[in-house]
Amino acid sequence: MLALSFSCLSILLEIMSSTADPDQLANETRSADSDNDISASDEGHSDQDEGNIEEKKSKLEELKAEVVKNPYQYQSHSEIITLYRELGLYNELEQARFAMKAVFPLDQTLWLDWLNDEIQLASSLEEHKKTIALFDVAVEDYLAIPIWESYLDFLVERFTDGLGLDIVRDRMQKAILATQYHYDGGHAIWTKVFQFEESMLEFAPSDAQTKLMLELYSARLLIPHNELEDTFSRFSSFVSAHLPQEEYEATMKAANANYSESLRISLELGPYEDYLKTYAFTWEAYHAYIEFLKSQPAPTKNKGVWLQFIKALYERAAVHHPTNPAVWISYQTFLVSHFPMADILGRVALRGMRNCPWSGALVVFYLRSLEASGIDKVQVAVDEALASKMLHSSVEELALVLLESCSIAQRLLSHTEPDQLKRLREILRNSVDQLYSVFPAGDAHYRVLKYWAHLEAFQIKDVEAARKVWGEITRHHKNRAVVWLQSSQFEAQYGTLNRSKGLLIQASRTMTDDPNSILVAWEDFERLHGDLKSNQQATADIHAAQMRQMNREAQSAMKHAELQAQEEAKKERARTKDRANKARKRGSKRKRPSKDSAPDQKEEGDSEDDEKKPPKIKRSDQLGTTLFVCNFAPEVDCTRLRSLFEKFGQVKEVRKPNPTVGTTRNFAYVEFSTPEEAKNALELNGHVLEREMILSVKLSDPSQRKPRSTGPNAAPSAKRLFVSNLPASMAQNSNLLALFSPVRLSCLCV
Repeated sequence: MLALSFSCLSILLEIMSSTADPDQLANETRSADSDNDISASDEGHSDQDEGNIEEKKSKLEELKAEVVKNPYQYQSHSEIITLYRELGLYNELEQARFAMKAVFPLDQTLWLDWLNDEIQLASSLEEHKKTIALFDVAVEDYLAIPIWESYLDFLVERFTDGLGLDIVRDRMQKAILATQYHYDGGHAIWTKVFQFEESMLEFAPSDAQTKLMLELYSARLLIPHNELEDTFSRFSSFVSAHLPQEEYEATMKAANANYSESLRISLELGPYEDYLKTYAFTWEAYHAYIEFLKSQPAPTKNKGVWLQFIKALYERAAVHHPTNPAVWISYQTFLVSHFPMADILGRVALRGMRNCPWSGALVVFYLRSLEASGIDKVQVAVDEALASKMLHSSVEELALVLLESCSIAQRLLSHTEPDQLKRLREILRNSVDQLYSVFPAGDAHYRVLKYWAHLEAFQIKDVEAARKVWGEITRHHKNRAVVWLQSSQFEAQYGTLNRSKGLLIQASRTMTDDPNSILVAWEDFERLHGDLKSNQQATADIHAAQMRQMNREAQSAMKHAELQAQEEAKKERARTKDRANKARKRGSKRKRPSKDSAPDQKEEGDSEDDEKKPPKIKRSDQLGTTLFVCNFAPEVDCTRLRSLFEKFGQVKEVRKPNPTVGTTRNFAYVEFSTPEEAKNALELNGHVLEREMILSVKLSDPSQRKPRSTGPNAAPSAKRLFVSNLPASMAQNSNLLALFSPVRLSCLCV
C-alpha cells in the first residue's frame, strides 16, 4: 500500500511546486563518500575469516582477467558482482555493474539488488534523483512488474522527503502506460498510483483531484484485466461518494459501456491466462495465447487495445525467455506489421540483439533499424557484432549478418559515384574475407559471393567484375556441381558460349558432388549450340567422363566395403572376447570336487582344460599327398568332400577341424595314398560348389605355413571381403562376381 501517513502530509504543499528535471540526471553517476565505503568494507570484513576474504579476492582477480579477455561471459560478470557485494566494496561493485550492463541486459533480480543498494546508500535529495535516473534505465530492459513496484514505493517514500510532485506523477504516468496491458501485473501498478492520488485527495480535496481520479478509473475500465469487476465496483462507490446525485447515473451509464466490452474480452482471455500458469509460462504457451489473439477480430471500439495486448504478451514472454531468439524474432515480425515506428522497432531490436547476440536474424533486425541513420552507424554496429565473436558459432548466422551488411550498403551507396562504389566493393570484399577467415570451408550456399556477383552483373553492370567473382566462387566450392552449373549459365547469359562450355568441360574433370548433372548439362548445351562434329566429339568425351566416374564409384564402394568389414570384424572380436570372459567367469564359480569324493581323479599334471581342447589334426609324414581345401559352405561335411575327391584316387582321410573360439575360416585336409593322386585332384581348384562358392584346392606344405593367431583377437583373412548393404539386384553371387571382375579373385566369400 502507498497510502501516505498524515505526519508526512505537511511537507506536501511545500514541495508541490518543485520542477526539478530528473531527465538531465540520466547520464550522471553517484560517487559514494569515501568514509561510507571504508566503513561498509570494514563492517563486511569484521564478520568474515581473513582466509575466506583472501580466497574471494583471488577469485575476483581470476574472473576479472577472464572478462578482460572476453567481455561476453555472463556468468563471470555475475560472479564478480556477487563477490564485490559480499566484500562490501561498493565503488568497485558499481563499476562492475555498469561493465556488465554495457554488454548484457540485466534481469530483474540483478536490477533489484543494484537498486536496493543505491536506495540504502543514498542520503541527499540529489542522490535520490540519481537513483530515479537509474530506475529509468532499469525499467527499459524488460516489462518487470517487481521493478516498477519498487520504483513507485521509492517515489512515494522520497516524495515525503522533498521530491517534487511533478517528478512523482511523471514517473507514475510512465509506469501505468508501460504496464497497463499486463493482464495480471498491470493492475498492481495502477493500484499503487491510485492509492497515491487517493491520499492526495484526502489531504487536499478539490474538483481537479476528483476529476483526475475519475480519469484514472475511466482509463482502467477500458482495459481488460484480472480485477476488472472489482475495479468497476470500486468506481461505482467512488462516484457515489464524490459526485452529486444528478451526475451519478450519467457517469455510470457512460462507464458501463466501456466496462461491458472489457469484461467480454476479459472473460475470453481468462482461460489463456490460466493456461500460461498451468504450463509454467513456457514459450509454447505464450505462442498459443498470442496466436489466439491474432486470429480474433479486433474490438470495434478500440482496435488499439487488442494490438497492445499482443505487444504486452511478447514483453511478458521476453521476461521468462530472454535468451530464446524465437521470442524476439516473432516479436519483431509483429512490430514491423503493426507498430512500424522507428523508435519502437529500434528499441526492441537492440534489446533482442543484446539478449541473443549469437542470433544473426536479430542482428539483422537491429541493422535495419539503423539504416535510416546512415552507412557509418550501420558499419559500426556490424563491426561490434563481429568483434564479440558471438556469431562465430555458426556459419549460417555469420553469413546472414554479412549478407545484410552488404545489402544495406548497396541501398545506401551510389553505384555511379566512384568513391561510393569503391567503398561498396570494400564492404563486399571485407565481408567475404571475414566469412572465410572464420569458416575456411565457407558458406554452403555461398550467399555473400553470389550476391556480390549478381550485384556486379545486374546493378553495377560490370560483367568482367562479376566473372571474377564467379571464378572465386568456383575456387572456394570446386566440388559443388551447382556452382559450376550456375557459373556456366552466367557465361551463357552474357553470350560467351565458349566460356560456358569450357566451364562444363572443366567441371566434368573435377570431383563434384553431382557429376551426372554436369554431363547432362553438357549434352543439353551441345544439342542447343553445337554442330554435328562437336556433338560427336562431346558424346565421346562424355562417355569417357562417365567411365572415369564409374571407376571412381567402384573404388569408393570397395573402400567403403573394406572399412565396413574391418569395423564388423572389430565388433565381432569384441563380442567374442566378451563371451570368452563370461565363460571364464562361469567356470571360476564352479566348485571343484575334493580328492576324497573323486574316485576317478586325474593324475598330477592333467587339467580339465586339456579335455576341452580339440584334438590336433595329424598330418601325413609323406609330403605331396595332402590337399588343403577351403572356401566351401559350412554345411559341406567330410562325407561330401570324400565323395567329391574319391574319383581321383584312394582317399585315406578327410580332416575338418573343430571350430575354436574366434575361428572364422572353413577348411579341410584331404589325404590321398600317393602324391600322383593328390596332384590329379588339383583339377577341382576353381570348382563351383553349393551357394556358387568357388572351391580352392592346393597342396599342403606345413613348412610353408605362416604363423596364424587364433582366439578372440584373431585378425580376419586379408584375402576376404565382407560385403553388406547390397541392393536386391546384387543378391546373387553371379552379380557380385561381375562387380569384382576387374580384380582377380581366388575365392569369393559371402
